[in-house]
Amino acid sequence: MVWTPEQTGQFIDFVAEDRLYPLWRPITFRGTRRGEACGVRWLDHSAAAQSLAIATQLVQDGWEIHEGAPKTDSGIRLIALDDETHQVLLRHKAGQEQQREAWGDGWQDTGRIFTEVDGSLLHPGKVSDLFERLAAAAGLPPIRLHDLRHVSATLMLAAGFDIKVVSETLGHPHHPHHPHHPRHLPGCPGRSRPRRREGRATRAPGPEAPQGGQGTPRLQPPAAGRG
Repeated sequence: MVWTPEQTGQFIDFVAEDRLYPLWRPITFRGTRRGEACGVRWLDHSAAAQSLAIATQLVQDGWEIHEGAPKTDSGIRLIALDDETHQVLLRHKAGQEQQREAWGDGWQDTGRIFTEVDGSLLHPGKVSDLFERLAAAAGLPPIRLHDLRHVSATLMLAAGFDIKVVSETLGHPHHPHHPHHPRHLPGCPGRSRPRRREGRATRAPGPEAPQGGQGTPRLQPPAAGRG
């Protein structure tokens, strides 16, 4: 099962006051994998380009976590952020600086964008558990956190994103016959031309297409070892 745009809007409305609201937006609107979202660093965020570079992820092994490369070569990518998500991240950064000051020497400086309250690494398994609890509390049908990738693809296609851009944003292998390629989404006509904007979610519509009709910025992610 995949949520409708209206149900997705209901979820985004419900989690608007959640501490991890800034995390839920790129997962919901850009299909970021949970390990990628937990692993993304501030040095991967470009305020000028309004983008996030996916260059690393937190991998769960049993209950232990370690840092690793994205799932596939195509997983190393740059994600263009919609305006609202970009502003949410900027406010989140300012709030995190206040948390750092409040914790003092107890703050764990991991350099990650999304962390525990003390700055320590955010466990991907805890993110999945929290998502399930929030979805249930919002009165929504149960889906897996990973299913939000399908929701994200549907929203981007409805917003007029080129199908190739959607695939690149999700970090899919560049193969149209891959089972999770956006071409295989229900109702997707398989066209590569941008389509007119369709339905809107309750409060948070699907992300707008990049200005000027351009796709995901073709920039290189930060080199390994920085920061």
